[in-house]
Amino acid sequence: MSSKKQHINEEHRLPEEWEEVAGKTQPKFNKGKEAIWSEMMSQIDEQSEETKVIQMNWFRYAAAAVLVLALTSASFMRFYTETITAPAGQHASALLPDGSQVELNAASEISFHPYWWSLDRKVEFEGEGYFEVEKGSNFAVVSTNGTTEVLGTSFNINARTDSYQVLCVTGQVRVSNAQSNVVLNPKQQAVSDGKGLAKLDIETMDEHLAWVKNKFVFNGVSVTEVVAELELQYDVKITIQNNAIAEMKYSGNFPMSIPIDNTLEIISQGLGISFAKSADGVYVLSN
Repeated sequence: MSSKKQHINEEHRLPEEWEEVAGKTQPKFNKGKEAIWSEMMSQIDEQSEETKVIQMNWFRYAAAAVLVLALTSASFMRFYTETITAPAGQHASALLPDGSQVELNAASEISFHPYWWSLDRKVEFEGEGYFEVEKGSNFAVVSTNGTTEVLGTSFNINARTDSYQVLCVTGQVRVSNAQSNVVLNPKQQAVSDGKGLAKLDIETMDEHLAWVKNKFVFNGVSVTEVVAELELQYDVKITIQNNAIAEMKYSGNFPMSIPIDNTLEIISQGLGISFAKSADGVYVLSN
């Protein structure tokens, strides 16, 4: 009986070389439950840290993108400039962000930052313009030779080359340059004299504001000044033959809408001189 059992066991026994291989491939559970659990938790923590790093990097990139976008938008708002220009021979109108209106005479230009208006209420201006300021609004008009500060008023500025003249029509304005400053009431004018600002009382404003109504109004001014205004309004070239004509005084008024030839005819008749147009398009005033 025992020999039969032994025979059966030997039949089911693996060859020695197989047992040797099987012994090498059997898993070894040398670690306890606590060690295995600790190792698993450590791996989970490592994965969590990696996730946190990814999330933190994403947050940093997103924050950087938002910051760049904010800086770009702020830069655009600060430096974006709206410019309105009236070339020689034309007038133009401009509407400021607060609703104030500006009429631009020929060869004039105004610029401002519309998206920055609430923080910096300032316009850059050269030429001649009539400002009708919205009630309750205030801002500064900056030109090369002076600055005008306003508060709910209307006024005219002439800021051409070295000239700087401000006429207060309604309300009150403060005019300043590098040397001095003055406060103007209606029918007062500030004129730059090269050293400071002189304040003058004006009897009538018609001559100063005639251009706003599209009219010429000359009151005892030299032909040189008349010619300068005509060149500006018609965008033409006019020469004066001699000093005797240049120093003549002229008074008269007529609409700007009539052609330049008609205007020169009116002026020439009033002064007893003549004019002609040369082949190159230049008008010549002569005796």
